[in-house]
This record gives sequence, structure tokens and C-alpha cells, in this order.
Amino acid sequence: MSARVRGAGPVTAALLTVVVLVTGACSGGRGGAVPDPPADVTGVVSDVDSAAGPALTGASDDYYEGMALLSEETMVVGTDGREAPPESLEPGADVEVWVADECEESSPVRCVVEVVRIVG
Repeated sequence: MSARVRGAGPVTAALLTVVVLVTGACSGGRGGAVPDPPADVTGVVSDVDSAAGPALTGASDDYYEGMALLSEETMVVGTDGREAPPESLEPGADVEVWVADECEESSPVRCVVEVVRIVG
């Protein structure tokens, strides 16, 4: 069932199109690949263990301190909001991190990292 707004014409349709395009553009790279909820943790990239790759240090939640940042499922998003290569996670970069619902209890914790966004 569709509804039509009385008096809606080409100008209204054009404005609606602009709103949809702007909203989509603001959602980040790859059509909103960065999750809507706030990041699970923030911190700084550190190359603590070169075998495991980049890790999180200075974590906003101590639970995630030292967590490896890359897994097969991880998407890295650059400061421009677009998908970036894993190599862009350089030591010293500030990041926001989203993880899957469950983590393996270990020290450091092992989580499936879904998205790492470089913020600085």
C-alpha cells in the first residue's frame, strides 16, 4: 500500500532523494559497515607481539588490554570512513573497536574483532 502526500511534486521528490543520499553518505564506508552502537572499547594500537599482529593498549576497559586486533573477520576503517588495509593499523594510532558477542577468557582476552576504526 502506498500513500501520496497531497501537493507533493517534483521538488518534494528531489528533496527526499537528497536526504536519502546524504544519510547514506554519512553512514561510513561500505554502506554503514561501522556498527551503530558505540564502540565496545577504545585504545591505542601497539605491536606487542609481532606474531599476533597489532594489539590494543591503553584500553578504555581493562578487560580488553592487550587483545589482538586482527582476525579473519576484522574490517579496518580508516579516518576517512572507508575500508582500509590491515597494515594501516600502525603503532600509536587511536582506535575504536567493536567485538563479537563472545570472547575467549584468557590473558589477554581473545575476541573476534569485527571492526577497528582508526580515529587518530
